[in-house]
Amino acid sequence: MPYTCDIPYDDGTHIHLWEVTETTADLMALCQRRGIDTSRIPTTVKATTRRNEMLVERLLLQLIFGQPLELHHTDDGQPYVVESNMFLSVSHTYGMVCIAVNADHRIGIDVERKGTRVLRVRDKFLNEAEQGFIPLQDAEAHLIAWTAKEALFKVHGERGVSLSDDIRVDAFKAATAGLITFMGHCGDSDYAVITRSWYDHILTLATPAASYPHPLRGGTGKAGRQ
Repeated sequence: MPYTCDIPYDDGTHIHLWEVTETTADLMALCQRRGIDTSRIPTTVKATTRRNEMLVERLLLQLIFGQPLELHHTDDGQPYVVESNMFLSVSHTYGMVCIAVNADHRIGIDVERKGTRVLRVRDKFLNEAEQGFIPLQDAEAHLIAWTAKEALFKVHGERGVSLSDDIRVDAFKAATAGLITFMGHCGDSDYAVITRSWYDHILTLATPAASYPHPLRGGTGKAGRQ
């Protein structure tokens, strides 16, 4: 079972990762063995990738909470489970599903597979100031900014905000190892952004600035690459 790990953060967040290598049949069988109901997965979900993500979400929830649970969403898109008051955030990309939990405050996470496609949408999510400090051809720096803004959008929880105009990130320096920490903003709210290179993925957490106990450096932090 490719449950990869539980990554703890200093604000109390835990991000649980699952590397998806199984077939749909494998995941269905695993759910059945663990007593997880899959009948609520809509029959309209025909794409294999999305169906597998939904199955892994259920498997991760059982690992996290110790019982079979189903993921729900509020009207503003925030994920939750009925049986717990924990704050949740969910993200998936090709080959990876992540669920983050925190007992005290809202959080947002995003995971993206490394690549250069993000360079083609630079003007759609970076404002003028951000384009000034993010090098034009630095795909990893662009992915850090992209995942940061997606995570900030989730933790802020307000619909209709623009990634380029309403969500802002302070200057940072991309690094190939360790944590990168910097500030992010949406409206009048300030957030700590903690991002890391996870093999062939970029994984980013956004959490209220007051909840993060360390200075935000805009560069490599103390924790090494996993």
